[in-house]
Amino acid sequence: MKTYINEVKENENVDSFFLVKEKSSGITRTGNAYLKLKLGDRTGEMEGRIWTSVETFVNSFERDDFVHIQGRGSSYQEHLQLNISHIARVGEEAILLSDFFPMARRDIDEMFQALMEISQQVKNQHLGQLLRRFWEDEPFVKRFKIVPASK
Repeated sequence: MKTYINEVKENENVDSFFLVKEKSSGITRTGNAYLKLKLGDRTGEMEGRIWTSVETFVNSFERDDFVHIQGRGSSYQEHLQLNISHIARVGEEAILLSDFFPMARRDIDEMFQALMEISQQVKNQHLGQLLRRFWEDEPFVKRFKIVPASK
């Protein structure tokens, strides 16, 4: 089950998926390497830190990757962050995009039908034809999760 960023609590374990929005490395005052991440989902963003096994994880994921994280909520300088003990890149098939990006409040099929009706009202013949070509292009329509109700 997905734990959202706004549900992470101090001293609680987290085992969930996140989007890596930023990734940078640093060195502690004692000379140890660490990774600093900005993690995100549809509820917000949170800083994450990898303090141990940095060499194991540093090349296993990049910015804009979806990752599976195991860690613990921790307060540092009055800000909640996630201390990460394990992180692994995952493909889009392992996650629900709706967990990470804002979704329409209205029914997608209804909005698509309304868009097609508006497109039919375009008076310029060439623009109308261009719009119809977009709506008839199934891969284009599916890519944006717009599926007409008739399908």
